[in-house]
Amino acid sequence: MAGLVREAWLAASQLGDEVAPETRETAFRLVLEAMLRNGDAVRSDGTEESESSLAAEPHGSQADDIYSTPELRMDAISSYLEIEGEQAEMLFGLEDAEPEVQVRPNLLSPAKGKATREIALLVLSARTALGLDTQMDHIRKVVEQYRKYDKPNFAKALQTSPDLVVLGKPRSSQRTVRLRGSGVHSAREFAQRLVA
Repeated sequence: MAGLVREAWLAASQLGDEVAPETRETAFRLVLEAMLRNGDAVRSDGTEESESSLAAEPHGSQADDIYSTPELRMDAISSYLEIEGEQAEMLFGLEDAEPEVQVRPNLLSPAKGKATREIALLVLSARTALGLDTQMDHIRKVVEQYRKYDKPNFAKALQTSPDLVVLGKPRSSQRTVRLRGSGVHSAREFAQRLVA
């Protein structure tokens, strides 16, 4: 069990100093809960797995199964955004493995640039809570669904946001987008405002 706790703490500490300590604690708790839920550290006879056997096992399929039910996805997202589970269901469709933003359009800003950033916060927070990477294309599709897509200014709206980091080659739709520490806080505030 000590090896499992150590592994979860190392994973959470890799978030870096730009992430608030309470965010690292939340990440640690979520990683540890996921590992315990999957039974990564305990054999059927109740004895602990050694760290070397944990490292030797492939984790690809286990990672895919961590949030295999809508309830697990709801728990992860509600914990990440610090809202109730039912409130997470108001913001996201969780039936599929990939969360779907389902906010009423009138709750988003009428300005396309600001609405793009708001949608990005929702998409990124849900996908981050579930351990999924987010490309600009993921965000673009949702922005298009809400009819807030402004092709010449879409990338600029994301790149100039103080809450986001855009990685990868310019002009590529496969660029990765991540939340900064301030972005996690902004996403929580925005989600809490939407469900209030």
